[in-house]
Amino acid sequence: MKIDARHGSKSLILDLFHEVCSTRGVRYATVETISIQIKSDEQNSFKFHASNGKFTSQQSLKLWGDVLYSNDDEEEQFKSISLTPHLKFNSLLCSFDNGKKTMPILFSGKATN
Repeated sequence: MKIDARHGSKSLILDLFHEVCSTRGVRYATVETISIQIKSDEQNSFKFHASNGKFTSQQSLKLWGDVLYSNDDEEEQFKSISLTPHLKFNSLLCSFDNGKKTMPILFSGKATN
Protein backbone atom coordinates (compact mmCIF):
# COMPACT_ATOMS: atom_id res chain seq x y z
CA MET A 1 0.00 0.00 0.00
CA LYS A 2 1.31 3.47 -0.84
CA ILE A 3 0.13 6.73 0.74
CA ASP A 4 1.35 10.05 -0.61
CA ALA A 5 0.89 12.44 2.33
CA ARG A 6 1.94 15.35 0.12
CA HIS A 7 -1.38 15.12 -1.69
CA GLY A 8 -3.63 13.76 1.05
CA SER A 9 -5.71 15.80 3.42
CA LYS A 10 -6.46 14.86 6.98
CA SER A 11 -10.13 14.35 6.14
CA LEU A 12 -9.31 12.06 3.21
CA ILE A 13 -7.05 9.85 5.33
CA LEU A 14 -9.42 9.87 8.33
CA ASP A 15 -12.35 8.98 6.06
CA LEU A 16 -10.35 6.11 4.58
CA PHE A 17 -9.44 4.76 8.02
CA HIS A 18 -13.03 5.20 9.27
CA GLU A 19 -14.52 3.47 6.23
CA VAL A 20 -12.13 0.53 6.38
CA CYS A 21 -12.40 0.15 10.17
CA SER A 22 -16.20 0.29 10.01
CA THR A 23 -16.37 -2.65 7.65
CA ARG A 24 -16.96 -5.63 9.91
CA GLY A 25 -15.23 -8.14 7.66
CA VAL A 26 -12.11 -5.98 7.44
CA ARG A 27 -11.90 -5.48 11.23
CA TYR A 28 -11.79 -9.23 11.73
CA ALA A 29 -9.32 -9.88 8.93
CA THR A 30 -5.59 -10.04 9.43
CA VAL A 31 -3.19 -9.41 6.57
CA GLU A 32 -0.17 -11.66 6.60
CA THR A 33 2.85 -9.85 5.31
CA ILE A 34 2.05 -6.20 4.79
CA SER A 35 4.17 -3.38 3.35
CA ILE A 36 3.34 0.33 3.47
CA GLN A 37 5.23 3.28 2.00
CA ILE A 38 4.33 6.86 2.96
CA LYS A 39 5.79 9.94 1.25
CA SER A 40 5.63 13.11 3.36
CA ASP A 41 5.78 16.86 2.74
CA GLU A 42 9.52 16.90 3.38
CA GLN A 43 10.06 14.39 0.55
CA ASN A 44 10.92 11.75 3.15
CA SER A 45 9.83 8.22 2.50
CA PHE A 46 8.67 6.10 5.45
CA LYS A 47 8.45 2.34 4.92
CA PHE A 48 6.86 -0.27 7.13
CA HIS A 49 7.01 -4.02 6.59
CA ALA A 50 5.44 -6.51 9.01
CA SER A 51 4.49 -10.14 9.31
CA ASN A 52 0.91 -9.14 10.25
CA GLY A 53 -1.37 -6.13 9.94
CA LYS A 54 -4.93 -5.28 10.90
CA PHE A 55 -7.26 -2.28 10.92
CA THR A 56 -8.76 -1.88 14.40
CA SER A 57 -12.07 -0.58 15.76
CA GLN A 58 -10.02 2.34 17.22
CA GLN A 59 -9.48 3.45 13.60
CA SER A 60 -5.81 2.63 13.45
CA LEU A 61 -3.67 0.19 11.52
CA LYS A 62 -1.74 -2.14 13.79
CA LEU A 63 1.38 -3.91 12.52
CA TRP A 64 3.08 -6.66 14.48
CA GLY A 65 5.48 -9.56 14.20
CA ASP A 66 8.94 -8.66 12.96
CA VAL A 67 8.04 -5.07 12.04
CA LEU A 68 10.71 -3.28 10.08
CA TYR A 69 10.58 0.53 9.90
CA SER A 70 12.87 2.50 7.60
CA ASN A 71 13.16 6.01 6.31
CA ASP A 72 15.70 7.71 4.11
CA ASP A 73 18.31 7.66 6.91
CA GLU A 74 17.76 4.65 9.15
CA GLU A 75 16.22 1.23 9.61
CA GLU A 76 14.86 -0.23 12.88
CA GLN A 77 13.13 -3.42 14.02
CA PHE A 78 10.12 -3.29 16.39
CA LYS A 79 7.64 -5.74 17.93
CA SER A 80 4.65 -3.59 16.90
CA ILE A 81 3.74 -0.30 15.26
CA SER A 82 0.38 1.44 15.22
CA LEU A 83 -0.56 4.08 12.62
CA THR A 84 -3.40 6.38 13.70
CA PRO A 85 -4.76 9.55 12.03
CA HIS A 86 -4.32 12.61 14.28
CA LEU A 87 -6.67 15.42 13.22
CA LYS A 88 -5.37 18.17 15.47
CA PHE A 89 -1.85 17.92 14.10
CA ASN A 90 -2.84 17.01 10.52
CA SER A 91 -0.74 13.88 10.67
CA LEU A 92 -0.57 10.14 10.92
CA LEU A 93 0.80 9.26 14.36
CA CYS A 94 3.19 6.31 14.47
CA SER A 95 3.44 4.56 17.81
CA PHE A 96 6.33 2.13 18.13
CA ASP A 97 6.23 -0.77 20.63
CA ASN A 98 3.01 0.38 22.37
CA GLY A 99 4.01 4.02 22.73
CA LYS A 100 7.66 3.67 23.79
CA LYS A 101 8.43 5.96 20.86
CA THR A 102 6.06 8.09 18.76
CA MET A 103 6.51 10.06 15.57
CA PRO A 104 4.09 12.08 13.42
CA ILE A 105 4.04 11.89 9.63
CA LEU A 106 2.66 15.24 8.48
CA PHE A 107 0.04 15.55 5.73
CA SER A 108 -0.01 18.42 3.28
CA GLY A 109 -1.57 21.63 4.53
CA LYS A 110 -1.51 23.09 8.03
CA ALA A 111 -2.33 21.57 11.37
CA THR A 112 -5.54 22.67 13.03
CA ASN A 113 -5.77 24.26 16.46
